Amino acid sequence: MIYILHYGLFFLIYFSYFFPLWKKSTLDKLTIHTLMFSYICLVLTFTVIPLTVPFHYDYPNLWQSINVIPFRDIIRGYGSASRELALNIMMMIPFGIIFPLLTNQNAVKTIITSCLFSITIETTQLMTILFASSHPRVVDITDVITNTIGGSIGYLLYLFFSYVLDKKQSK
Repeated sequence: MIYILHYGLFFLIYFSYFFPLWKKSTLDKLTIHTLMFSYICLVLTFTVIPLTVPFHYDYPNLWQSINVIPFRDIIRGYGSASRELALNIMMMIPFGIIFPLLTNQNAVKTIITSCLFSITIETTQLMTILFASSHPRVVDITDVITNTIGGSIGYLLYLFFSYVLDKKQSK
């Protein structure tokens, strides 16, 4: 039920604010904007939703849920660490492709924005811990690193496909 509430909010935000704003541009730009919005909603679904109303603070839980040691889970051999690492990289590959399509930004700005997007996700997860959410998350520096790597790989794919398409069009 809580997911329906969040998706309803996404739908409302999209059609009341973003769609009227974006429909003034070309169909290609509208499609790319909509694709990015949908992608961000999907990422939020996997990383921070459901968000709950804060009821009380639970600071002891906070310190147990923050990892500032890069790749700690891999080093300690935790069971699903490799899987999570791969999923974090894959999750951000679309960002590295869609963001430069949308903004015409270079590699450095795309990578920095990928990192900032990841930090935003981790900060939001920190808020769920602070407010003793029923769905607490773990704030992890490894996620920021692997998400940024994923955004970088996405940008490399964007360059590759841009090059291939340019070659095709020049023939």
